[in-house]
Amino acid sequence: MGGNGTIGRGAAMLLGAALALLLLLIYAWFDGGEEPVRPITQPVDLPEQA
Repeated sequence: MGGNGTIGRGAAMLLGAALALLLLLIYAWFDGGEEPVRPITQPVDLPEQA
């Protein structure tokens, strides 16, 4: 490793992975995973009343 301010290959890969994770978390935070609320409708069989 050089003493001229360069970082090693492993450190660069770790930094890149950390940056990718950070970008993924930022995207997930902005997106929120929210979907519009829609009613759940399905037929329900009720017993006959006497």
